[in-house]
Amino acid sequence: MKSGAAVPGRKRRTTSGRDTRTRRPRLHAQRRQQRHEGSPHRPKTPRPMRDAVQLIRASGGHLGDRADKLVDTLDAPHSLRIQRAVRAVLASEDTSSVTRVDALDDLAKRMNLQPYNAPEPREPITDEDVHVVAWSALVPA
Repeated sequence: MKSGAAVPGRKRRTTSGRDTRTRRPRLHAQRRQQRHEGSPHRPKTPRPMRDAVQLIRASGGHLGDRADKLVDTLDAPHSLRIQRAVRAVLASEDTSSVTRVDALDDLAKRMNLQPYNAPEPREPITDEDVHVVAWSALVPA
C-alpha cells in the first residue's frame, strides 16, 4: 500500500489535524440554511440600474430630495424591459449628465417604479403544519 493512499473507513486529515469530511457538509448546510431561511440579503441589482444610481449620485444634486427617492427606486432588481429603457437613457452620449438624470426621473414616473421592499421572512415549518394527504400501502402479491 502506498503511503498517503486513502484507506477505506479512515478519516482524511488535513495538515492542521482536522477532519475534512465533516467540515464540507456542515458548510453546505449553513449556506443552504442562509439561502432558504429569510436571508437578510437583497437580490443583486442589475448593472444598468447600478450605473443609473451612480449617475444620479454624481449629477442629481438639482433634484434635491427627489434624488434620494429616485436612487431608492432604481437601486432594485427590475425587469428586463425596464433595464433596457434605463440602458437606452444612459447610452445617449450626446446629452449632458443632468439631462440624463432628468430623463431617468421622467422614466421612473412614467413606468410608476416603486422603491424595493424586501418580502417578510416566512415562519419556520413546525410539526403542526405538516398534514398527511394520503396513505399508501404495499401489498405483497
